[in-house]
Amino acid sequence: MSIQHAINFFDAYTDDEKLRTYLGMLKSPDEVRNFLKEIDMDFFDEELEEAYNLLLMNCADEADHNVLSQVKLSYIELIT
Repeated sequence: MSIQHAINFFDAYTDDEKLRTYLGMLKSPDEVRNFLKEIDMDFFDEELEEAYNLLLMNCADEADHNVLSQVKLSYIELIT
């Protein structure tokens, strides 16, 4: 898997309302992970954390930081 896939997830989840809606309709963490694999965005949880830390360094302001944090929290909710 890949840190780049996790970075792509942050970007897609931020920009794509249809993706957010669809992921929210999935009923289990396995369904979420399987879907992400289908769209070539599979990653390990540790890679999401690494991607988060990398992207955090590029945040221009607190608003960007808040968006990243919200995406991370949303992912955690999806897989638990």
